[in-house]
Amino acid sequence: MENEESKTTSFSDPEMIRALAHPARVAILDHLADTDEATATECAKVAGLSPSAMSYHLRTLAKVGLIEDAAGRGDGRERVWRRKVRNFSVAVDYDAPPSLKLTGRAVVEAFQARSDAMLSRWMDRSSDEPREWYDRMQFNQTTVVVTPEELDRLKDELAKVLEPYTKQNRDGREPEGSRSVAVHSRIFPEV
Repeated sequence: MENEESKTTSFSDPEMIRALAHPARVAILDHLADTDEATATECAKVAGLSPSAMSYHLRTLAKVGLIEDAAGRGDGRERVWRRKVRNFSVAVDYDAPPSLKLTGRAVVEAFQARSDAMLSRWMDRSSDEPREWYDRMQFNQTTVVVTPEELDRLKDELAKVLEPYTKQNRDGREPEGSRSVAVHSRIFPEV
């Protein structure tokens, strides 16, 4: 289902959730978000797999509608893939069976592992980065006290703040001196 304000497609289909519960597939989706299109060989390098193993993962993502064939390159012998859905969220129904809830957890953990790896790469090389970028990195945790309705509003407001800066909204019109910056958020009740 499409949320018009945040332009995020929400998926609750068990097959879709299972397809996302693999770190290589998360890496593929991230890579295709950055590059717009890629071959199995290009994706395999990113995920650290063989091209034949990567082809399996690409077909799995295509089967559930997250990626699709892109226009071929050169002589057309290589299959090129692109993301079909830019922004999405995965929602496991409250009343879902425990097995699907475990799969939903695996999806969250796969995305979190990817996020942690990105942060580790930044930390490993942050001292070699230009000062203008180094001085602007931020790691922050804020606890808010909200009702469920206020939390919905907060999530919508955060999405609206970020929307003008997303790659798809820049659409090739990135300002000079800009670069991709990861903005990760986790919103969950404290226990």
